[in-house]
Amino acid sequence: MSEWQVGVAFVRGLNMFKARRIKGEKIFKALKRGETKNVQFIRMYKTDIIIFVKRKEVPYAAASSIIERELSKLFGERIYATSRSVRSVRGALEQAKRSK
Repeated sequence: MSEWQVGVAFVRGLNMFKARRIKGEKIFKALKRGETKNVQFIRMYKTDIIIFVKRKEVPYAAASSIIERELSKLFGERIYATSRSVRSVRGALEQAKRSK
């Protein structure tokens, strides 16, 4: 079995505008419907940060593609997401701390 890696996806513009206000539970259910054997969604932080796991050989962008597809269906308009490894996010936070 291949190794799993944790990633973080950032979704642009959710719950910021009246037309895009949907409860987190409904968003998470939509994401769970889009899961594959290679990408699984494990948790959300607020409604625009999604924690997922993916198989090591699968690019992080695969999660973004699923998120964009499922949430675009849910909202009836184009939704954009970007994904990063937890390592990248931690590195960015550490760099920000050092620059204070």
